[in-house]
Amino acid sequence: MTTRKLASAAAAASLAGAAVLGMAAATPALAQTAPPYPPVTATPPSVTDGTPTSGQTVTAASGDNACPANTNVSVTVTGTNISDTEVADANGNVDFTFQAPTKPGRYEVVFACGETVSVPFTVVSAAAGGPGRGQGAGGNSALPRTGADSVVPLAITGLAMVGIGGGVVVAARRRREDMPGGVA
Repeated sequence: MTTRKLASAAAAASLAGAAVLGMAAATPALAQTAPPYPPVTATPPSVTDGTPTSGQTVTAASGDNACPANTNVSVTVTGTNISDTEVADANGNVDFTFQAPTKPGRYEVVFACGETVSVPFTVVSAAAGGPGRGQGAGGNSALPRTGADSVVPLAITGLAMVGIGGGVVVAARRRREDMPGGVA
């Protein structure tokens, strides 16, 4: 390979590395705006304990204005045979008390009255129970990915490419200096 070709290859590698670094540094967070939680309620949907243990008594609330006042509301717990019909109070809120499923995992209490409101909770084994272990009333496991975890490998690759390109340029210059007559 001639010195000129070697220098061109080094410059291309260096430019490619710089481009990768530029993409890593300029990549914006790809967060998405979540749609509003339907329906808008004065008191949000909730559960008394977002991480109950198996068999623990739990009360879920649909939140105010979730359903028309004094209407029948179908209430189910996903993944189980727990279901009932409750009547919404004057504020359109429905409270539903039940025993948490025996199998640990993620569940939802679903209130259906034309609109559907769901409240997530996570059943934990008795040994793993405690605060901060589940999604609870305010948790949301559907957060958008911001891409922050993919920038580091991209930056490392870009730095490696810049380093390789720089090394090739240095090698090409040394080789040119070592040639008799300084042929370019």
